[in-house]
Amino acid sequence: MEKWTLQGIGAALSIHIAQDAEKGQKIDDMYKIIVTGNGVPALPEIVRNHEGWINGQKEEIKNKKTARREYQRSIIMLIIGQIFTLLTASAAVILGLRK
Repeated sequence: MEKWTLQGIGAALSIHIAQDAEKGQKIDDMYKIIVTGNGVPALPEIVRNHEGWINGQKEEIKNKKTARREYQRSIIMLIIGQIFTLLTASAAVILGLRK
């Protein structure tokens, strides 16, 4: 175990004070970036904006998929309608129902 002297304690204390001052400056800089924004939007605000944009893109993709399905259904229904019309007209001609 090391014996502590008054000079040793003073040296250790000045090292810790210097490190605290350095860390304090870093903490102040991080606080400016994260909380106050330092002239630009704060980090949480930027994250919220990005989150909103990402959620909007997801919603747009979902809407495009839904619109695509609806479009495909309407095309299929049109094709089925045309086939039904063709079959009905063919049956009318074959059975002589046309006057």
